[in-house]
Amino acid sequence: TAHRSQLLSLIRGKTFRETLAMFSVDKSSGTLQAEHRALLLPILTRLLFARLTIRVGRGASKNSMAARRATIFAFFSGFASHELRELFDLIVGPISAVGACTFDGIADPAADARRAAAVARVPATQQLGVVRSLHECIQQIGVELQAYLPEAMAALMHLLRLATHCVCHTSEGSKEEAAFLLDDARIDAPMALTLQQARELRLWCIKTFG
Repeated sequence: TAHRSQLLSLIRGKTFRETLAMFSVDKSSGTLQAEHRALLLPILTRLLFARLTIRVGRGASKNSMAARRATIFAFFSGFASHELRELFDLIVGPISAVGACTFDGIADPAADARRAAAVARVPATQQLGVVRSLHECIQQIGVELQAYLPEAMAALMHLLRLATHCVCHTSEGSKEEAAFLLDDARIDAPMALTLQQARELRLWCIKTFG
């Protein structure tokens, strides 16, 4: 089939970056025919998403992983807004799975408290992974993600609330940190994060909001 060789090259670590650099999905480039986009882009999305966290080779460093992630997210900037739906769903999947990609605010604060508490069921490493990926995705793709901002903001709000809850309810936290959590923002949730994890998660949430 068309583009089969390019897809296989993306799977092979040695030719990944070279192939991705030549595989333009921007509509203005004319490289990818319109009738192929609906079939090919979901495959590309899942393939590239899997490459975001994998380490290739024993000597793979954090710097090489960061460079690869930046390259992959930059590649998605060639997608139209509606074509990014699958990528966004994959990124926020762990948070969406516990129903925490919705935010009611003053309309139903009790429901929001339950959603923030539900995030505690998501492993800490996945919580951090979601926020980091959202941050990179927004930085690289920008305006094309506008349609997904309500869901992204909801996920970040609930993650931030849980992280602050964990910081404020550990004996190692400071009084200054405890002051961040207002009485009406408290939630009934277990200590799902260590103090270090909670502080890191909160920092990434704030960076992403900014």
